[in-house]
Amino acid sequence: MASSTSADPQQQSAADIEKSIESTLSEWRSCFDVVDGSSPIANRTHGTAPGPSSFDEDRRTCLSPEAYQSRLRSFRPETYFAKPLSLSPLVCAAFGWENTDVDILQCKHPKCHAVLCIAFHPGLNKQCYDNLNEQYLQMLSSCHSPKCPFKSYSGRWLKVMYRQCNNTDKSQRSGNGQVENVESENTQERLLRKTTQSLKESPQIYVPPYFLSLSNDFLCFEDYSNDGSITRRLVEEGASNNVSLLCTRFGTEAEFEIKIPDVMTIYLRELLPNVEMDLESHCDVENAARLLSTFGWNMQKDSRKDSVGCVVKCHICLAQSWLSCRRKKDEGEGPSKKRRRERMQDATLHLIDSHRLYCPYVGGFSFWIGHQSELPGWKVVVSNLARCAQSTKTSRRSLSVFDCLWGEEC
Repeated sequence: MASSTSADPQQQSAADIEKSIESTLSEWRSCFDVVDGSSPIANRTHGTAPGPSSFDEDRRTCLSPEAYQSRLRSFRPETYFAKPLSLSPLVCAAFGWENTDVDILQCKHPKCHAVLCIAFHPGLNKQCYDNLNEQYLQMLSSCHSPKCPFKSYSGRWLKVMYRQCNNTDKSQRSGNGQVENVESENTQERLLRKTTQSLKESPQIYVPPYFLSLSNDFLCFEDYSNDGSITRRLVEEGASNNVSLLCTRFGTEAEFEIKIPDVMTIYLRELLPNVEMDLESHCDVENAARLLSTFGWNMQKDSRKDSVGCVVKCHICLAQSWLSCRRKKDEGEGPSKKRRRERMQDATLHLIDSHRLYCPYVGGFSFWIGHQSELPGWKVVVSNLARCAQSTKTSRRSLSVFDCLWGEEC
């Protein structure tokens, strides 16, 4: 006579229940980057008090702005060059990689030490180049060891970016969004879908979201205000710091050799067709500081003192350039100082071209292969600064470039 327990199909063995619970927990750990044994439930099972796990603390340290900047500084033009925007030093450093040799990337996390070579044969056609580019992009995640915190972090964001771009392509082809099958998706798939949906509903996403927690310098590109006030505030903060350092170094009467790019004046005329623009720009300390901040350049506190100029730096791409200074008392400078000034002319700052090619101010951002920003970053910043002037239909007088970007009367 069979027992009642074996005859009841609704009952499960203890092993089956334990297996089901462990399967559910594994899905949640995968979604929230928690390794086995580090969750609060696992801690309580082993009799320890719940609290921040060593994995969580390690992950926060690896993803800190300081750690990101340290990895980014390892990329040098002579050892990592001619790479697509999707594999730029910004992306590689964000996903845990450092540049250790020509075309060589390494994750130096103590639980990983993965090594990756990024190289493209010059004879590849566009299709082969894009296919290899996509494989390398996925390897930025897959090559990390399973216990490396960058593996799940980079893997999740790459999936989100791919889905966002893929959904955009589908909606453009079909004309309307398609309903996804959500009945069979697991917990991780639901998390990815919700993240992708939130990005899709956000207006004018310009910066890939994973960059925003790594550096505040990316925030000037994201401005959801109607009047560009967010970008204006950030630019003014940078300009205020530049003014202080420039005045301390060169005095309040200094003038600087900064040429406003022609593409900027052309773009401003497109944005403000009803404003008569005066191209005579007097680049005094205040205007120089604002121009530097608008295009992402910052005075360095520890740069060497020099009466003829100083070094400025972009905190995003880490490029450096020379800002030439001319003071009124230098009009009668001696021959040696004049020759030195002439030698420095080749290194004089160009607001756009002095950035590295992968800098967002020059090329924007890449979301996936074939998907990148329509506008370079400098146009985004200038557009935000000029928003208050766009509502002005007429102008009673000629305005300078500085008035159009920062003037109160615009």
